[in-house]
Amino acid sequence: MIWLRPELFKFTDPESVCQLSGTSKTLQIDLQGTKAWARLAEAQYPPPTPRDDNEARSHVQRRWLATVAPPYLRLVLEDVTLQQALSREKPAEVAFNLDEFSDFTYFLRLEDSGRLIWEGDLRGEFHVRYGHGVLHLPMSHVELDWTGPSEGVEMTLVAVRDHDQAMVPLGFFYINDDSVEYDYHDIGELDFIGWKLFTSARSRLELLASFVLTQDASVHRLELALQHTIPGPRLEEDDDDWYLFDESRFRHVLSYLAGIHPAARASAFATIESWIAEGEQGVGWDLVQE
Repeated sequence: MIWLRPELFKFTDPESVCQLSGTSKTLQIDLQGTKAWARLAEAQYPPPTPRDDNEARSHVQRRWLATVAPPYLRLVLEDVTLQQALSREKPAEVAFNLDEFSDFTYFLRLEDSGRLIWEGDLRGEFHVRYGHGVLHLPMSHVELDWTGPSEGVEMTLVAVRDHDQAMVPLGFFYINDDSVEYDYHDIGELDFIGWKLFTSARSRLELLASFVLTQDASVHRLELALQHTIPGPRLEEDDDDWYLFDESRFRHVLSYLAGIHPAARASAFATIESWIAEGEQGVGWDLVQE
């Protein structure tokens, strides 16, 4: 028998508690009885108000994802030419309900040269800007402990689906010295280096993130867009072709990453591959001997 001492959980980590929880049903019940997740969360960052076990577990897990486990790259159209990808048989389509952007909470962790500027939850809405669809995460209410844009700014983003707390690491973003631009309204835009979610031998699907700044360099909102970037077979390296996914495709990708019914996963993934293959065909990769 393993005796669980409640006071010891403030010295452990989320991964260890997850492993214990998955060891047996009895241990899982015992962990709930000792409020292991609540004790772990309070030891890391004492909350202003008491949390129940579910809230504490969710908070610790999203912070762990944001600081320890970076997103992994998902390969598409692997080991096939584009012509083979276009001609192969697709799995039977299985319908599933797309999640809304409002079904998620977006956990943001922002650092500057290793110093924590802010972390917390945001909500988002989809908007069309300059003819392209982007997800707006308002931040004008957030008080950031920073002095403005710098090359040391780094951001980690985790989407948390509200109804089941499924978590999607959306990316680790950073900026370079060419990241800040101002438009004719004198509103700044701080562009982060895009994070690749899917990649094939010919192109990449990446999440783009930008801070929209006010005149005093405070952050008004965070904007997210899903861009398919395709280096053309006859184009120079800096002449990549690209287009943004619309709202439906963006929601499809987000829902797939958060988790859908197992019976629909193969069909949903094949749909993402078909979009990527169509984009690659559009710039002429199907005419190239691979």
